[in-house]
Amino acid sequence: MRAQRPPVGWPPRRAGASPSCTPRRGHCHDPTHPRRRAVVPRHLRPRCDGQRRPGRGSAARGARGAGRPRRRAGRGHLPQPRHRQGDRVTAPARDQFTNPDGRRVGALALFRNAAGHPLMLRKRDRDELPWCLPGGCAVGGESALAALRRKVLEETGLHATPGLLLVEHHMPATTKVAEGSNLIFDCGELSSKAEVRLKSAEFSEYAFIAPEQLADAAQPHTAARVQAALYVAKVGGGALFLEGASRPYVP
Repeated sequence: MRAQRPPVGWPPRRAGASPSCTPRRGHCHDPTHPRRRAVVPRHLRPRCDGQRRPGRGSAARGARGAGRPRRRAGRGHLPQPRHRQGDRVTAPARDQFTNPDGRRVGALALFRNAAGHPLMLRKRDRDELPWCLPGGCAVGGESALAALRRKVLEETGLHATPGLLLVEHHMPATTKVAEGSNLIFDCGELSSKAEVRLKSAEFSEYAFIAPEQLADAAQPHTAARVQAALYVAKVGGGALFLEGASRPYVP
């Protein structure tokens, strides 16, 4: 004998009960009922007196973030890439017109005698290859030509009249000196009546050194710039640009 199905609508449902479940004792689908309030999702709970739910909105965010600095929009909160040894790390961007990077500027004078040999000074604090050109570094607000006149007068007592720019030599930074550029100006030929008087304690003597002896008398970078300056002064043309500290100049 086949089992008969219960009639539709059996058993009878209680008022307010959900059609998808059977009634049982203490069961209630009213969201406001005390027994259901604990399990009703937060976003379905009724609002009381028109107030917003706690934990949401700008007031709640302000309370949670009190005492902490507000994060600005940008990439500061993102993880930054790690630099490996040897990678080139760029400095923050600076205004190169109002706040430029510092750079040393040197102005050197090329004096020659009748034989075409350059005037050079011997440094006291250097034992090997001590010879260099007269001149020095410019100070803040001073042009290269003004620095040349001042340094030559302080070192040799000569009143220099700088002419054409012969060489610009860019020198990279080292552990002892900063990055900079040295400008060599043609100061002409010294007459036999010109008297060189060493007025600076930095130098012990002066001499006119033949171009072929520069490699044995001066540092490699000094010899290279003097040879380049002599070449431009002889053949004419525009100024030469040298870069580096040890490469000899080859015309």
